[in-house]
Amino acid sequence: MSEVLYRKYRPKTFSEMVGQEHVKRILKNAVKNNSVAHAYIFSGPRGTGKTSCARILAKVLNCSNPHDGEPCNKCENCLEIDSGNFMDVVEMDAASNRGIDEIRKIRDRVSYLPAKGKMKVYIIDEFHMLTREAFNALLKTLEEPPPHVLFVLATTNLERVPETILSRCQILDFKLISNDLVFEHLKKISKLEGIEITDEALKIISEKASGSLRDSLAILEQVQRYGSGKITLEQVREILGIVPKELLEKFVEAMFEKDLDLLFEIVQRLIMENKAFETFILETIENLLFSMKEKSDLYRRYGESLIDLADELTKLLRDLKYTDEKLTIFEVGILQISKNLPKLGSPVTEKEIQKEITVETKNKDSRETEKDEGIEKLKDYLKNEGDLDLWVALMYADISRQGSNIVLEYKKDHKLHFEIADSKIEELKLLYKRLNGEDVVFSPVYLEKKVDDLPEESVKILKKVLSIFPGKVRIEKRGDKDGEEI
Repeated sequence: MSEVLYRKYRPKTFSEMVGQEHVKRILKNAVKNNSVAHAYIFSGPRGTGKTSCARILAKVLNCSNPHDGEPCNKCENCLEIDSGNFMDVVEMDAASNRGIDEIRKIRDRVSYLPAKGKMKVYIIDEFHMLTREAFNALLKTLEEPPPHVLFVLATTNLERVPETILSRCQILDFKLISNDLVFEHLKKISKLEGIEITDEALKIISEKASGSLRDSLAILEQVQRYGSGKITLEQVREILGIVPKELLEKFVEAMFEKDLDLLFEIVQRLIMENKAFETFILETIENLLFSMKEKSDLYRRYGESLIDLADELTKLLRDLKYTDEKLTIFEVGILQISKNLPKLGSPVTEKEIQKEITVETKNKDSRETEKDEGIEKLKDYLKNEGDLDLWVALMYADISRQGSNIVLEYKKDHKLHFEIADSKIEELKLLYKRLNGEDVVFSPVYLEKKVDDLPEESVKILKKVLSIFPGKVRIEKRGDKDGEEI
């Protein structure tokens, strides 16, 4: 039986790892300077190299002939670690061994010297799954570890790890791997394996893997077994069940045109092709957001009505999560949304689009805020690994920054998204710090009018209040004496 690709091409040195340049540099320097910490937490999405990196670190610390912070991969110790037969490197899956008894066994054994190597290395995968009692037992060992012991704790959910554990470990964040790096790696593997596949097919696999190198190799292996001959983009789409962009746009058109026959036809196609309704809705929302950002043909035809559709589909997506009757809820939901959508009006002209772009650019330049790239990292994390509701709430926010205060401004008809963000301020703050290493405060604001549209004096007062009391001021619409909403 042939070895699966992600195991066959598992990196054996830091330099072979794809991406994670910051992690590789930190660990190689620590090894070269003999300043390796007694405990590391490798945190990040699945398939980004956490366990592979832990094994490489275990190898270089026990290697007989290390060079420039890398293992030789030729000595007996390196070969035994690669094969999983080295007594001083212990791997444990906390998802299935999460109780206090397993941690007690480790605690009782750490005092013994290594049997063969220089260091005893304990690699605990998904360690956030440990019970509270197990965490407490591990805490004592992490406080006073013997000098010959190293703990590498890997997790995809750092938020569930107690602060007492976090404070005793050095935390290294593994990031999602860019599509370009995944594509280049897949191209290299395809050549080595003799897999004939088009670049377009490899690109769609890279996108579908969502930053996980392991997932990308699993998908490549899946499509390799599809059949003989060169693998094409169409074949990959068929195998992976990817909804064609044409179908997404046809669905949007049917919703606005209230074409019930076409809507039922699309539902039947999804059923026949065994496509998940949640996935279809999410891909539709992503396509709508892309259309609005790029001012595409859909935007030219339907304008800001796309926002209404995306908002309603978000609610339907949430309803589908908590029901077993997915077909019924999906059909009723799209029919109700279609019924409430406005009919197609006058198309948006090129002149109007250009005017909107100019106004947006002018508003951006005039704001006394700084662009925060950390927000993009936060959005990417929430979309791929975190809270989908919170991700959508951020997508509808007009985000600006004033010092350490990040203002999330919500327009009219987006009070629901404001309330979601407002209820999860602490979660946003913790995630931002973990992803970007900076303490910030989030201030959700809901107004009938945009801040920049208010009188100049009001803007100054509002921004002053937000900067003095970050995160502690909640601003909502209310009526004045004449009943006008402000």
